[in-house]
Amino acid sequence: MRKTFALLSLALLAGTARPQPVDRDKLRQAAWMPKVSVMAGIGFNSADGFAMMGEKRDLKPEIAALRKQLKGGADDADRYFRLAELCDRDKDQKAAQEAYAKAAGLYRELLRAKPDNSRLLTRLAICLEDNDPQKETLLRRAVAVGPKDWEAWIALGDHLQGKAITVLFGDPGGGRFKFSMEAWFAMLFQKRPPPERIDKSLKLLDEAAGCFDKALATDPKSSDAWAHCGMARCWQGVMRGSFRILKGEKVNPLAEMFAPPHLAEFRRAAELAPDDYRAVGWAAWYEAFSYALHNNLNLLGDDKRLWDALPEKNRASVKAAMERLDRLAQGGDKSAAAGSLELLGVLYVLVMKDMAAGETCYRRAIELAPDRDSAWEMLLAILAMQDRHEEIVKVAQAYVKQKDTAHSRYLLAKGHERLNQLDKAEEAVRAALKRDPDSPQATLGLAAILLKRGDGPSLAEAAQTLDRAEQLVQKDGAANYRIDYVVNRSIYLGLTGEAETAKRLLAQVLEKDRQNEPARKALKALER
Repeated sequence: MRKTFALLSLALLAGTARPQPVDRDKLRQAAWMPKVSVMAGIGFNSADGFAMMGEKRDLKPEIAALRKQLKGGADDADRYFRLAELCDRDKDQKAAQEAYAKAAGLYRELLRAKPDNSRLLTRLAICLEDNDPQKETLLRRAVAVGPKDWEAWIALGDHLQGKAITVLFGDPGGGRFKFSMEAWFAMLFQKRPPPERIDKSLKLLDEAAGCFDKALATDPKSSDAWAHCGMARCWQGVMRGSFRILKGEKVNPLAEMFAPPHLAEFRRAAELAPDDYRAVGWAAWYEAFSYALHNNLNLLGDDKRLWDALPEKNRASVKAAMERLDRLAQGGDKSAAAGSLELLGVLYVLVMKDMAAGETCYRRAIELAPDRDSAWEMLLAILAMQDRHEEIVKVAQAYVKQKDTAHSRYLLAKGHERLNQLDKAEEAVRAALKRDPDSPQATLGLAAILLKRGDGPSLAEAAQTLDRAEQLVQKDGAANYRIDYVVNRSIYLGLTGEAETAKRLLAQVLEKDRQNEPARKALKALER
């Protein structure tokens, strides 16, 4: 990122003040409101189990109910343990730590009477922070006295897998490591650990894998157990694959994550929880996406359907899951029914390429649970894929009425902009900025609309807006908008007599991203 802005500064210093002939109309039309990335589907994490993207659960009622159940005795241990988990998921770290400390004290009291109880040993270990030396000792004792306790084996495997990360980068602080793919790759390629650390990490990963194997060897009747071990193995694939990337090998981390051998764990998880739409949907998605990744199939890039490419056995399995989701969508729990419809929509759109069926699923999901953001956004995405801009505006207007945020206003602005309704687009994007003045997306969106107008006052405001955007896109979490900034800054330069400077910047953008259509259009307008 620093290099991008250094190049921009050098280009500005090297610019010529002599006006160059450009196609101003086409250049204005190339101004680009940042696209909206839609993430829909399902994943798994150790705290929540299966979780829908964008699905937010209000945990406060359950937290309040648990607090009322506390009786002040040793039998409160499990209640405090559950309370700690919920507070952690609710991002109340202080309350979580207090509850873990309470639970730990009570588990120690219970262990005095039952020193060889593997469940109590495991629970006590989980209460401790990851860098507490007692944690691993307790977990190893738990699996020794309870070799058929799958929870103990999973807890030890999790600890060793976390330790495999710590030996690479050191203690991340905070007591409990939060793993994400983004954090992993950022740390890995920034610090580039030496081979001896990677070897230590691999040994710990091997031992952790053995723990997960032993957990599943007990044939647990818990869906979460199978899903947890399956996902742990997926993360191991990412980690091992990324070590190979450091050696210069060409590796697709997603393909390593969605390895076909892990499908068995997720199928078993779905079998054990047939009424859990998340477990059913994840198994179906994993099966289809894994096949696509390992057979070089593009889900959105051509007219071929993934469904037609799937072997008959896989097709039958995915079809059964879709039928199961359809039945769950008829249930009385509106939230669960809406979640089932969302996952069914993902499978229709990405596996079957049946846009009409997918659209029907998302519209039904919105009717059942209007607060589900991902259903709104997937519906808008389907409409955008079909260039149905008038309907996008109608749906976005309804979304704003349901949830008036900077993001929903921006979606409405994008719809108006695609219809060349610049006044309405500007009104919506200014409303978005009132709700979130620090939004790089909305700031760049306003700059793009002003550039599209291209008159003197609009260009003067565009300059100020781009200056503001430059500050915002340098912040953490705004990397996706940096190229959008450079493209729009280049268009501004081209419109204000700095065509050669603009060309150099756009050429640099296209070196990084050859498929950047706004940059290509702008450069063509500058080379008339």
